[in-house]
Amino acid sequence: MTARRGRPPRYPERRADSPDASRGTRSHSASPPWWPVALVIALTAGAYANALNNPFVFDDASTIVGNGTIRSIGSALMGGPVQTATAGRPLVNLSFALNYALGGTSPVGYHVVNLSIHVACALVLIGVLQRLFAAPAFATWTQGRERGLALVVAVLWAVHPLNSEVVNYVTQRTESSMALALLLTLYCGLRWVGSGSTRWQAGAVAACAAGMACKETMVVAPLLMLATDALISARSPVDVLRQRGRFYGLLAATWLVLALLVFEGPRWRSAGFSSGVSPWTYLLNQPRIIVHYLRVALLPYGLVLDYGEPTTMALTAALAPGLLVAALIVATGWAWATAPALGFLGTWFFLTLAPTSSLLPIATEVGAERRMYLPLIALVSALVLLVTRVVANSRGPAQSRAVWRIVVGAACALLMVLTVNRNREYSDTLTLWRTVVDRWPHSRALYNLGVELSAAGQREQALAAYQQAAPGSTDAEYALGYEAQADGRYDEAAAHYLAVIARRADDVNVPRAYHQLGRVRLAQKRYDEAIAAFREVLARKPNDPDALAGIADTLLAQEKPADAVAAYRAYLAVRPNATDAMMNMGIALVKLDRDAEARDVFASIVQHEPQNVAAHVNLAYALANTGRFGDSVREFRRALELEQDPQGRREIEAAIAELLGNH
Repeated sequence: MTARRGRPPRYPERRADSPDASRGTRSHSASPPWWPVALVIALTAGAYANALNNPFVFDDASTIVGNGTIRSIGSALMGGPVQTATAGRPLVNLSFALNYALGGTSPVGYHVVNLSIHVACALVLIGVLQRLFAAPAFATWTQGRERGLALVVAVLWAVHPLNSEVVNYVTQRTESSMALALLLTLYCGLRWVGSGSTRWQAGAVAACAAGMACKETMVVAPLLMLATDALISARSPVDVLRQRGRFYGLLAATWLVLALLVFEGPRWRSAGFSSGVSPWTYLLNQPRIIVHYLRVALLPYGLVLDYGEPTTMALTAALAPGLLVAALIVATGWAWATAPALGFLGTWFFLTLAPTSSLLPIATEVGAERRMYLPLIALVSALVLLVTRVVANSRGPAQSRAVWRIVVGAACALLMVLTVNRNREYSDTLTLWRTVVDRWPHSRALYNLGVELSAAGQREQALAAYQQAAPGSTDAEYALGYEAQADGRYDEAAAHYLAVIARRADDVNVPRAYHQLGRVRLAQKRYDEAIAAFREVLARKPNDPDALAGIADTLLAQEKPADAVAAYRAYLAVRPNATDAMMNMGIALVKLDRDAEARDVFASIVQHEPQNVAAHVNLAYALANTGRFGDSVREFRRALELEQDPQGRREIEAAIAELLGNH
């Protein structure tokens, strides 16, 4: 009798009342279903309670404070501005828009959402690990305690300080949102494989598509789902694809979402093959970073916000850490044959780390602790399973349970203390950047330390930090020029700006350097050089308002009022109601004896800024020049009411007296 053909065999879902599910976990079956959820929420909230009032840091300035797209839901759905962390990541940008709608730019609400997403990841992780640890490959490791072990892994992962970046550094909601989508993909996918319900299949595909709209690392989700399915069903990936091809085809189709979002290169300066860093250079940098990741995962102290940019390295410098990483990869492959559970965890680690730590260059950051958000799950799982086995094999059942609980409790308490301390470092941006300079010094860290020192009024220390950073940072070189310009040391300022320009033609600081160079040359009365510098800005950024204003100001200083008026009109077309430009245009019109036009310009300024004393005075003179002496006197008197400076009041009173005496 031949077997009847039907749907591909599936592994059954574990039920609470099944013998295997309850073996060794009698207390778990008696516990209310909300108990693990409450424990995860309580411990994670306790670890991060002191993070909620922390300020925005680093890229939060461009991602949130300076992100105009989050001011409305419609614009947020198009993704963040080009070259920012939310460009091409519309769902995360949308979440920031919702935050903005509820609380503006107050950091508290943003931290609350980041923490909520982190907690959600931990809760979904419990469901994923329960099903994973119930697989035959994990049987000798879990011995029927998959529920308790899944909870322990989720809690330790949730309170681990290496994950503190995704709560404290709001921009990294991109990482946690993507991770939540990936974990939901696995959870729903495993539920579908176990039950055959199409709603779980649809949920997995929807979560996968959503993750692609959060961060590009989600690209590995279909592959990780395939590896998980193969392990749990004890089949080869080829057999799994043959049996469930439609499901994996749908998951693979979500790559189209990612392709559409990255097609135009929304962050080409920071990542990709056109970012200015070669794949080989980036690859050589990664082994030492991965080894460092392993160190801070096992010994989570000395954490670093910013690891700086990739640097040119000799092959010999990368050899030792490279051999270690290669050995771990080989061991992962070998473990699939001898200890599939460890082989799978190694695959999880390297697969989720691969998009950011292999050949695809990320020019702005050689490493980042948030990149360990998903890989850390594999490491914590492996450590928990290894410790559980060692304790179980070294003592009797009763003693091993007591020792195991002490070890887990101590580990959880220690991790929570370290996380609380790390949150405290984020509470002060000056302290935070000091930790970066102390632990992983590089040019960008020194520059940002200088920025914070300057904001704290420690100008001399800031200048010293800029000087240290300048050889490797155009930001620091520009800052030195700006400070010299503020002190009137124009030749020194120009030298710094020219150094920025000479570094790299497409550097983001080049237009700013040309603009400030133009202002320096204007102050030095080197007018032709000033206009040439402003035109360099316009060549790179057409209709740049600052460059247009610079040209207009230079023409006015050259006593070319007709050209200046035309230039100011061009500027005001881009930036209407700019008071300074309107005032200068009015002065240029007076020089051309076009007093009626000047009067209208000054009147417009007064209408928009009724407290502007200079506008009232200039309007009074323009009224007098057009024969409206009574109106002129009234305008002077309004200016007198507003003027607080004694010398200014005397000048206005003299003008009134002269006007009344003559007319």
